[in-house]
Amino acid sequence: MTALLAEQTTAEGRIFNDVVALLLRQREENVDSALAQLHAELDAIYNGKSGNIDYAACQMGLAMINFGLGDHAEAKRYACNALQIGGYAEFVAANAVILFSNMGELDLAHSHALAVAKRFHSHVEVLEQVSSVLVDALDFDASADCQETMLKLVTDAAEREMISIRGDRLRSLAAHAKDMGYSASALRARAQCAIDALRDAKQNVFVIQLKGTQPSSLALEFHVGADIEACAELNFVVADALVQKFDDTAVDFVTMSVHAYAGAPRSTDIWSEVHA
Repeated sequence: MTALLAEQTTAEGRIFNDVVALLLRQREENVDSALAQLHAELDAIYNGKSGNIDYAACQMGLAMINFGLGDHAEAKRYACNALQIGGYAEFVAANAVILFSNMGELDLAHSHALAVAKRFHSHVEVLEQVSSVLVDALDFDASADCQETMLKLVTDAAEREMISIRGDRLRSLAAHAKDMGYSASALRARAQCAIDALRDAKQNVFVIQLKGTQPSSLALEFHVGADIEACAELNFVVADALVQKFDDTAVDFVTMSVHAYAGAPRSTDIWSEVHA
């Protein structure tokens, strides 16, 4: 979980940032009781109906708490509400997009990511978050567009070089996908099929992450709330779902696999590999 923090000028803003800190620790320890306590505090503020409440911060905080606790339907509902009433705020817009991606709402993440990139075209940090979401949604050209916009805003030489490298890699991946006959929407449809199969198996997705920077090494990972042994079985579930729905599963371009979310550090993603 990565996130932009809220301003800590209100109680709901401080609680939101506490939720982010807990979610960053969730893979290594059980934070459910702490999240439940913050849920009670934030819910009390939200239902207090004071005119001074930042309702967008409340709803975004409740979205992230419900995500962490595994109630992803409620997380989606609160995040959509937060976007409607507070999508002008950087931390609301960026975090909603990240949340949609992490929980496996790829089409929703993709459409909102494009809108957020347009709205916050002069905000480097937001564009970087959106660009990362677009990578995991397998739209490499749109992600590269964000990098190109960032290049116009950044002056540091080392940072500009890294942005250029990222953009070039993304364009190369997009071109290779096109050469193989795969559009971004076609690739995303296959990823969503895999996610739907995991949901049918009663699994919540907590992180979606693309690994690899070369066409021959791309792997889309789904990190779920199951142990390693169960994940091995879920890999067969995903494979069966893809074969049943698609004549061409796109495995020659990107493989898809299931991993345990709890108890393991986040694996190296495409941004880390570009930095390496």
